[in-house]
Amino acid sequence: MSEMDRDEAVGFLTAAVDESHDSLVRFTDKLAHMGEAPAFWLRDFPVHVRAKGANRCAWPILARRTYWMTISGRAADYELPRRALAEATVTLAGTPLTPAEATLFEDLAAGFSLEDSAQEAGVAVTTRRKQVQRVFRKLGVSSQVELVALASRWLHDLAGEIGDLHQSASKGWEPYARFLPEGARHGVLCSTGETATRYLDVGPVGGKPVMVLHPMVFPNIGLEEVALCHDLGWRALWPIRPGCLSTATHTSTGWEAHCREVVSGMAALHEMIGGGPIPLMSLVSGGAYATAYAETYPERVSRIDLVSTCFSGGKSSSRDIYFGEAFLRSVRQNGRMAFAAVQHLAGSLARHRDYREKTARRVFGDCEIDQALLDEDFGTPERDDRFTFATLHSMDSMRYDYMAQIKFSWRRAAALPIPKVFWHGAEDRVHNADDLKRLAQTVMGAPARILPGTGHLTQGAPLRDIFRRIAADIPQTG
Repeated sequence: MSEMDRDEAVGFLTAAVDESHDSLVRFTDKLAHMGEAPAFWLRDFPVHVRAKGANRCAWPILARRTYWMTISGRAADYELPRRALAEATVTLAGTPLTPAEATLFEDLAAGFSLEDSAQEAGVAVTTRRKQVQRVFRKLGVSSQVELVALASRWLHDLAGEIGDLHQSASKGWEPYARFLPEGARHGVLCSTGETATRYLDVGPVGGKPVMVLHPMVFPNIGLEEVALCHDLGWRALWPIRPGCLSTATHTSTGWEAHCREVVSGMAALHEMIGGGPIPLMSLVSGGAYATAYAETYPERVSRIDLVSTCFSGGKSSSRDIYFGEAFLRSVRQNGRMAFAAVQHLAGSLARHRDYREKTARRVFGDCEIDQALLDEDFGTPERDDRFTFATLHSMDSMRYDYMAQIKFSWRRAAALPIPKVFWHGAEDRVHNADDLKRLAQTVMGAPARILPGTGHLTQGAPLRDIFRRIAADIPQTG
């Protein structure tokens, strides 16, 4: 990453969110060492997966470089920043180490002697001896043998945690399944090639099939949503976008490839239920996917409902409190830089719950309805855990979610020979309802449906209300 890219990324974070000086320093350091895209993220540590070497060394640390270390896992070797081990001491021992102490700790964990560590750091051996005594006191050990044993346990635990994340990323639904209510089915389908499509299946198996395209932060699906789908007689299918609700960074390298992958997954899910014409319900940022699917398979789509659409693509006036506007401008100029900034922001949110809640509330401004929905998300440990998982394990989905806003084309949607209805919350404070009314009337030739008592968030009571309204409206359009 070039120096200009790094400067732009730091400037973007400074403008978009309230980052502390220390956090920006960490981010700048991370950008300086960023190379290839990681396979996935452990909190805010990028992790690269390496094939298991022929020398199946039992010792956890296989190699170290200036910034990176490689540790041995069960199924693969993992390369991650060296500071991950030092930061593990905060979690496991509740004690932070100074940079010099952390380097010494890593040296001893890797099998270096005090003399070797001193020589590599360019300090006197007596300095290292004083530092190791401080490390002993902080970590509650009395000898180098105990310290190395402790480091070994922590390294094995760290390798196990990374291995579990790596495994869960390839399995599909398992990490998120604990958040799904009784009666919600979930599975994985193979589409073209090696692509696997995860899906959520809600409602009676013999019900009227509808397909729902979700936003970046996957809506909370609870017992009330399951009951509503049964009441409406809907079999609601939710294809899960690649990268969403997953620790994995998916393999598409650009928007077109990603969109084709999403369309392919939608087609595989559609074929599972016969492939006949069905309504598409696009929540928030799903408009580009709905349009692409209807262009590819026009005979399969009977109607498109676009709900709380992120329609502006950054073209409407900016709102300083809305992080997305700043991101949209940045991603146009340098998508990789903006993606790195979001990854760093995710790490900050992962470490600080209060910061996470503050940021979420900031996005939705002064909309009381959206703030009440956030009250529910942060109101119990279970809901807070779900919200955290849906946001922090969806970083690749976040990147393409914003790209979907940019790529959504009103004129392409208007050209589809399919009934389309736009629904927008009267209390939405993220996007301006007047802008949507003008666009809907000018480009689509039909007025937008304005929903009273609805903001921008499409979950909970507002989502159930819009489902009821669409169900009542569908017979009018076929």
